[in-house]
Amino acid sequence: MGDFILTLKPKIYASALTIALATATSVSYADNRTQAMGGAGVANGKYTQAASLNPALVANYMQRDNFGLVLPAVFIELADSDELVDSIDNFQDSYDRLERLLEQAEQGQPVNEAEVQQARQQLAQDFADSEGRLNADLNLQASLSIPNRFLATSIYFNADANIFGGSSIASNDLDTILDAQTPGDLDNLDSEGYIVGYVTADLGLAMARNFTIAGREVAIGVAPKLQQMESIAYIAQLDNFDDDDFDAGEYRTSSDAFNLDLGMSIALSERTSLGFTVRDLFKHEVSSVPLFSRQAEEPVLLSYERAPKLTAGVGYNTERMAFSADLDLNAQNYLGLNQESQLLLFREHLQVQFARAGFELDLARWVQFRAGYRHDLKGTYDDAVTAGLGFSPFGRVHINVSALYAGENNMGAGAQLAFTF
Repeated sequence: MGDFILTLKPKIYASALTIALATATSVSYADNRTQAMGGAGVANGKYTQAASLNPALVANYMQRDNFGLVLPAVFIELADSDELVDSIDNFQDSYDRLERLLEQAEQGQPVNEAEVQQARQQLAQDFADSEGRLNADLNLQASLSIPNRFLATSIYFNADANIFGGSSIASNDLDTILDAQTPGDLDNLDSEGYIVGYVTADLGLAMARNFTIAGREVAIGVAPKLQQMESIAYIAQLDNFDDDDFDAGEYRTSSDAFNLDLGMSIALSERTSLGFTVRDLFKHEVSSVPLFSRQAEEPVLLSYERAPKLTAGVGYNTERMAFSADLDLNAQNYLGLNQESQLLLFREHLQVQFARAGFELDLARWVQFRAGYRHDLKGTYDDAVTAGLGFSPFGRVHINVSALYAGENNMGAGAQLAFTF
């Protein structure tokens, strides 16, 4: 199985092709206020953000708050710094052109040999250019929150996924392309495209209550949830690879589990607070269907996991301004793949661990300006700046939009509609 990923000169060629949904290792948040503030808010997020940030926050409400509805919130982040999707499309177009010319020659039709040679060279060039990485996160969320002094609650649904795909390039294919004399010669290419990943759906109930401990107001929250985790594993020869095919049921497996989020928020002063949360207290794993690669002697199985994630944060609030800063206390596996699976795909173990910060400026409760920053301490993700706007007519209808920028070909955007009464 160690030969599943082969090298060429001697590079590893990989990409990522995605669907709409992300995970505990995900960079993005469906809640657009959170996303616009760099993903920070564990200590001082609003009660409608408890599902994304910290179950204890459902007890963080104002006297006039009785009901909150988020329906829906969505955010997607895409990164294609090497324009890999276009590179694969170019390879397939060049493959079809050379195959067509060789078919014409085989059938005795007049063919310009210089044109055939040019087609070989173009296909070889496009083959060599089929490298890079494409990542995407998409988050979807809805929630219904009822804050009160007895037991504040929020029922929520999160849909998350993290998908990785790429091109596994066989080094001998370059010679096959340059020497191809018949269409049958091109049928012997071993290079493949693959899409792997997993989707997670959570249905949870966040519950929290405020207590006075040592003279300080402390909110303690818990969120039991039903969790479904689904893996995806699709592979095909590079010339026949179609990123629309991976959604078929034959490439999926699923597993159901019970999980739990825990959280705490501590008021240090009237304006300053600390927050702590543990997401996915119980590890949940799912294995993929076998990947039958032409380059591997045995079927390849990948394993994905939702592992406990610990985050601490600090918040500062005034009547018209909020500042939040969060730090992940432990690292998570990149894309949710366990270490053995990462070694198969990347030949190294990759992790992510984020520091996040952001602020919000509220103008008369009608318009909010937000900005933030995200940094991966492990260096797997590029640094990102975030920004967003909120529109809150009468303080009851909330329309939030957000955007993320981490490079020329790494951007994200989202929108959210919410109501509070």
